[in-house]
Amino acid sequence: MNKSTNKQINNSWLTTYPGLVRIREFVNPVLEMAEIADRMAKSEGGGKALLFENTGTAFPVLMNLYGSDSRLLQALGLNAYDEVTQKFNRLFADVLSPKQTLWDKLKLLPALQQAAQWLPEISRGRGRCQEVVMPQPDLSKLPVLQCWPHDGGRFITLPMVHTKDPLTGARNVGMYRMQVFSPTAAGMHWHRHKTGARHFAAFAAQHGDGHFPVAVALGGDPAYAYCAVAPMPENVDEYLLAGFLRNKPVSLVRCLTQPLEVPADADFVIEGYVDANALPEVEGPFGDHTGFYSLEDLYPVMQVTCITHRRDAIYPATVVGIPPQEDACFSRATERIFLAPIRLALLPEIVDMHLPVEGVSHNLAIIKIKNDYPGQAIKAAHALWGAGQMMFNKIMIVVDGDVDITDYPALARYVAQHYHPATDTYFSSGPLDVLDHAATAPAFGGKICMDATAKGQDRTVAEKEAFYAFIHKGDKRPPARVVAQFDKQVPLDDTATCVWLLGNNIDAVRDCRITDGQLFIDATTKSEQVFPRRWPNIICASGETIAAVDARWERLGLGDFIPSPSLRYKPLLQKGGAAVALPEEDLLRMPRDTAYYRSPAGWLHITATGTHIRTVAFCETAPEALPAITNPVLKKCIGQLDEYFAGTRTAFALPLEPVGSNFQQRVWKELQTIPYGETISYTELSQRIGDEKAIRAVGTANAKNRIAIIIPCHRVIGADGKLVGYAGGLHRKEWLLRLEMQHTSQGLFKRYEL
Repeated sequence: MNKSTNKQINNSWLTTYPGLVRIREFVNPVLEMAEIADRMAKSEGGGKALLFENTGTAFPVLMNLYGSDSRLLQALGLNAYDEVTQKFNRLFADVLSPKQTLWDKLKLLPALQQAAQWLPEISRGRGRCQEVVMPQPDLSKLPVLQCWPHDGGRFITLPMVHTKDPLTGARNVGMYRMQVFSPTAAGMHWHRHKTGARHFAAFAAQHGDGHFPVAVALGGDPAYAYCAVAPMPENVDEYLLAGFLRNKPVSLVRCLTQPLEVPADADFVIEGYVDANALPEVEGPFGDHTGFYSLEDLYPVMQVTCITHRRDAIYPATVVGIPPQEDACFSRATERIFLAPIRLALLPEIVDMHLPVEGVSHNLAIIKIKNDYPGQAIKAAHALWGAGQMMFNKIMIVVDGDVDITDYPALARYVAQHYHPATDTYFSSGPLDVLDHAATAPAFGGKICMDATAKGQDRTVAEKEAFYAFIHKGDKRPPARVVAQFDKQVPLDDTATCVWLLGNNIDAVRDCRITDGQLFIDATTKSEQVFPRRWPNIICASGETIAAVDARWERLGLGDFIPSPSLRYKPLLQKGGAAVALPEEDLLRMPRDTAYYRSPAGWLHITATGTHIRTVAFCETAPEALPAITNPVLKKCIGQLDEYFAGTRTAFALPLEPVGSNFQQRVWKELQTIPYGETISYTELSQRIGDEKAIRAVGTANAKNRIAIIIPCHRVIGADGKLVGYAGGLHRKEWLLRLEMQHTSQGLFKRYEL
């Protein structure tokens, strides 16, 4: 029986949560848990919280904890989000009102004393999070999830990552997903805009080398996770917000192996460091909160030095994907909690703010202002585009008046009355989220503001003119004010899906244009043209996972059957895996970095994208000049080639992206299974791929391998043991086989004739 089955759950706060379902039958953390959580998150009211007690490890898994407003409010200790607004307003009124007399100043003391109680406190000794110390840290002992079929592996999805500014000592707590690479290593996916990345860069600049301390807390008071994702100002401690919300200080304890502090009541603490000298590693793909895969990229690696946990530890996890998901409640909380600070510190005219769930937090924002003068909507847009995480926004609609911006039909009528594309559309450019796949340049692209405020003089709207229309690519444009164009497979009657795709698939400057008073938006996939980067696929569960969960739904005790949300989106899937498949000629034209390597067997020409090796080929003449190598993937490749030719490396560990047909990909994948020091024939290779009659096609695929040595096509010989066919020349094939024979202790390579 699994260790976590029937485990006593002692977390007192958990037993009081409404709508908690305890699942005692084994559910696999690979794909199955995420599929169940996805169904719950998309059900009415956000579904139920899920406690998987039988996980294949010693620890239960808790999911969808924040999936409803009622549960998130309870996590934050609130009855309504407006309580926070009122609390902010009272505090700011007390602190900022004029103090004309000594008595006025003395009346401020209780407010200051209360604020002092929100500051986190460092306790002596160990906390509950350190009740158990793993003798050897091992991430594989945790029930880490793989959520989607094309994810690059298992990911920690609710990590609260603790770092400190090396110059000021200010703490930051951020939430950056972590891909588990090994029992003691995980990718640290902090984007260039994030405070954790800035702390690491400052450390590397200051020290040049060394180990940058990192501590990751999981679980504990459920308010912590919200505070880690909240848009706090730089150098303001997230645990100050937690203290403000809870009206009591967060108790911290010192880590055992790193100079950092973590919440004493956390369920798990993972301590470690990032080596400032180490090259980043390829991380991803990952099914992300945009509803698309974020593709492979280079990120630092955390080396784990210690793992501690509570005796009754529960592993928290979440799944992100096509909205709505659990994180939608975080966005709604942020709208309400941070409205008062925005009004006070940034935009006095703001009345309300709404981030529709289809806009995945940053693609679409509806702003309501008190409009006193011409151009105030544009002033508001620029102010918000320059503020914290609002800088990632792409589409901003600004209104005024008494319209309820969460009532979409009423909002559409108001915008239709006051927005005219030719005069009320404003474009800009600026930072975008690193996850934005449609921006022409990574993390930078276009923004659009639609000024739908009243302009003083009514402008008539044609009685038969529609405000907006959705069309398929190639359809004739109707006479609507705003027309958005989508791919053929998109259901145009599904407004939520169309809005979600529109926000994700456009660069506002490149894909929006105004002609004859109409705003036209191209929201199609851009993968059919030579786009600067690969275009990601949408996220859907596999048919096998859906069927497995369907078959066990009743036994799991989850209540009324909920069909998989992925069935709704399957028609939107395109060919390929995490990335949409491109024609071979387009892939070969995509930008690449180049290096030349002088091997004992001759010069090698190597090309790579920012994340993958694309080609390794022998060249007959020496290069006229050697380009400087700055690409980390190229550097890693050259380092491993050095080891190969020195006889100390028998297998390569590099991210590869060979370009070819599906059949060729199968052959090249099988080639990588031929061990160092062995050879096989073309007949054996065709048998391995399950098609004995495809010997000629296998030979052609072998000859078209563009990644020599690393994909070891030189290890394939004729059935009679003779050397045949090698793009680099038979003399090089013989040389490589002799090299490997020289460094193998088994005396192999007797099967071919020299």
